[in-house]
Amino acid sequence: MKLMYACYSFTSAMKLLASLLLLFSIPYTASSQEQNEQIWFIASELPSFHYKGGSSLNESFMLYIQDSLRLPAPNCQGKVLVSFVVEKDSTISQVNIRQGLDNCPGYEREVKRLLLTMPQWVPGKNGDEIVRVSMSMPISFQSKP
Repeated sequence: MKLMYACYSFTSAMKLLASLLLLFSIPYTASSQEQNEQIWFIASELPSFHYKGGSSLNESFMLYIQDSLRLPAPNCQGKVLVSFVVEKDSTISQVNIRQGLDNCPGYEREVKRLLLTMPQWVPGKNGDEIVRVSMSMPISFQSKP
């Protein structure tokens, strides 16, 4: 009777192992909705932003920041690194501070205000498909002369 139990346990274990192997060997295919919602870090055509005749993304972004930044306190000086997503509809979402200012209370709120109220971007593309793209940009906090 003990031998039969051991054979049964061994057989059950082998079936379980075979089932697990089969489960993990089936490739996961994301649904079309999940693929449409994917955020890209690299795209064949990155998003672009045009503001007041800036000749590049960086220049246009800098001009917008210079025109729109409100210092939360007079002693706010330094650079903030921010990441965000340029959506398919040309808006900004998911604003995250990657590197901030320790001596400047209120800077996070100002960075989010700046980005969420920006004029529209031209969204990124992969081939002919418009995609969501993650971007990172520096924002300089400095007193205007």
